[in-house]
Amino acid sequence: MKNDMESRLDKAYKMAGLDRDKYPKARGLFETLLKLFDQLGKDEQNYKWAFKEIGELVREAHAGEWSGERAT
Repeated sequence: MKNDMESRLDKAYKMAGLDRDKYPKARGLFETLLKLFDQLGKDEQNYKWAFKEIGELVREAHAGEWSGERAT
């Protein structure tokens, strides 16, 4: 059975629209974000937008399309 962090990571990857096997390096980003939410006392479901944004950035970086800058 998966531990709590692994289950939460599964959900984070799903919210980001990423495959864990294809983007294993994103794990550190998601772990950090989940730990931040823990410290803030927030549920990651409230920040689904953050996971989606990270997923988009990871896909762009993986494809070599990310310049390192992001329009705000």
